[in-house]
This record gives sequence, structure tokens and C-alpha cells, in this order.
Amino acid sequence: MVSILSEDMLRGLEVKSFPASTRIFSKGDKADAAFLVVKGDVALITINAEGKNVAAGRFGPGKIFGEMAMIDEQPRRWHAVAIVETQCAVIDPSQMSARLNKIDPFMRYWIEFMSQRLMDLTSRSEPSKAGETP
Repeated sequence: MVSILSEDMLRGLEVKSFPASTRIFSKGDKADAAFLVVKGDVALITINAEGKNVAAGRFGPGKIFGEMAMIDEQPRRWHAVAIVETQCAVIDPSQMSARLNKIDPFMRYWIEFMSQRLMDLTSRSEPSKAGETP
């Protein structure tokens, strides 16, 4: 995916800087924002039963992370860590709503529909709490 970052796209968003190795958010935190990587590299990680870091993904410029917790309103599932010095635009739910309200009603419906579909598929692919292995 080619980065489509532009001044217009970032207008009104706070851009925060994170030094290398800084934790942006932690597993279990309340999901109060999503992040758009402007510069740098971010990893989503968790710690397995042996105490080792397990990466779920890496995100560079133009990539968004932390959005699922904002959509499903569940606590963060991973730690997000800046791999190198990183800048991220912070998108809170009120900003997302304001931007969605400005688009064509059909497109807004489409986005909401696809978000719900993604949440449904995600919930079906995750092990149930009772059946999870430690």
C-alpha cells in the first residue's frame, strides 16, 4: 500500500513523537484512540507463557493501528511499541465521528457495515474464553 499521507489528511490531528523502545499503549489499556504512523515503525507485541515477546505485526508510515479496540470498545489486546523514533497522528472517537459525518451517507453506512462485519469475523476466529489455552 502506497502512503497517502497529506497535510489535508492530517489536518486537526495531534501528532505525537515516541522515542525508540517507547510503549505507545499497553495490553489491557482502555482504547481511547487509533494511531496513524506518520514516520517510524511500530510493533504490536504480547508476552507468551515463556515470557518472550511475540509480534503480531509491524506498522510503518501510512499504516493505522489500534483501530480495532476503538471499533469494538474492548481493552487493548497488545502492547504497541515504537521500534525506532516514531511520529503518530492520534485519532480519537469524536474526531472519527466528525470526519465520518462529513462523507456521503452511503459511504458512511458502508464503512459502518464493513466494521461490523470485521468485528463479527474476528469474534468467530478468536478462541472462546473458556477454551483458551494459557
